[in-house]
Formats: sequence, structure tokens, C-alpha cells
Amino acid sequence: MSYAKVENGEIVKYPYNFSDLKKDNPRISFPKTYLVQAASNDEYNVVEVAEVIAPEKEDWHAEEETPSFDGSVWTQNWKLVSDAID
Repeated sequence: MSYAKVENGEIVKYPYNFSDLKKDNPRISFPKTYLVQAASNDEYNVVEVAEVIAPEKEDWHAEEETPSFDGSVWTQNWKLVSDAID
């Protein structure tokens, strides 16, 4: 699973991990499994990002872009980039 920190409907940090959560909230003690406890992540603006398999195409490579929100789910995005040398 991957996570992002969201403020005002915009991603401010992606990927976001447990170390980031601890750094952003140094006076709070979190259990190591905190991020997988989805119900409690809203308090700290952490959202789960649904993983999507990167596309494959010969002579191209996939690069991850900023996740998108469809109104209910944040989803990982990819773009294909040509490996051709200009």
C-alpha cells in the first residue's frame, strides 16, 4: 500500500510513509501499524493511494505521476515515456 498526505484536497507529499508521519507529529506516539488503520488516518490528513500496475510498452518506460482523486478514491497514475534518443 502507498499513502499520501493531503491538505485542502491537494497532495502535499507523496509517497508518504510512517517516518514522515512521525516527523510531522513529533509529540505523538504512533503504533507501527498506524497507516494501515485507515479509519484513523483522517485526523492527520493521510490517505491510502490505490496501486495501479504500471503500463508496459516496448521501447517505452513508465513514470509515476501524482495520484488523482475521483471523489472517493485516490489512485496511482502512470505515464509512458519513450526510450528513443532524440
